[in-house]
Amino acid sequence: MRYFLLFLSFFIFEDQNEWLKQLGHQSAVAIQEKDPMMKEEGLNQIFAQYASLAQEYQPSLGNGKLYYNLANSYYHLGQYPYALLYYYKAQKLRPWDPWVQKNIEAVQAEMSLDEPALALSAGEYFFLAFLPMPLKLQLFALFTGLFLLFSSLYLWWPNMALKFSSFVSMIFLIVISLSMIYSYYFSPIEGVIMNASYLYQAPNENLEAGKKLIPIGSRVTLLEVASEGKMLKVTTYKGDLGYLASETVKVI
Repeated sequence: MRYFLLFLSFFIFEDQNEWLKQLGHQSAVAIQEKDPMMKEEGLNQIFAQYASLAQEYQPSLGNGKLYYNLANSYYHLGQYPYALLYYYKAQKLRPWDPWVQKNIEAVQAEMSLDEPALALSAGEYFFLAFLPMPLKLQLFALFTGLFLLFSSLYLWWPNMALKFSSFVSMIFLIVISLSMIYSYYFSPIEGVIMNASYLYQAPNENLEAGKKLIPIGSRVTLLEVASEGKMLKVTTYKGDLGYLASETVKVI
């Protein structure tokens, strides 16, 4: 409940937060700085403040702007794998923001990566997996309130309109609840390769046969943990299946 209230306050009032506005202005000034040393120093200071915000708040339940700003900071500092990681995090919360996708493509071009956007499966479409979790939480709260309101009114003034409204709000509530359960327990877990790594056919790094180099910044889907957490079974966007050292992957 504490995290939900924290999310709600941050989601609604983030744009009014003077600290974020000031950081945005400082970031724009630092990016335009001509002196490379001054530019890097300014960006590092701004990055530290964004990182502090990320620890203080719960950006995974926000509107994605904090992740987006972190990604921009990493990008201008030349740390492209981390920029991709946080752009992907932002995209989960801002799936319809064209600037997030454009920046992902820009970083991929800098890293010579050619990865198309991952298509959703039929199950993910059915369970509305494309909706960001903060929006689902808001819809859940909305339809819960509507269901309780219409149901209470129906008890006092029974009529078809209130009965129908109560039924419809209950259906939407069930759909959103199933979507939240699917996203939390069953949706694929994805990660980004932070260091050049080999994809092995078996959970044994000493097995040389069949290993394949996976470029930095590649996006993978995590399937299971093997070898006491030292290796991860993954699949790449090309459909390659194998094992990677767990320390090379950051979860989106």
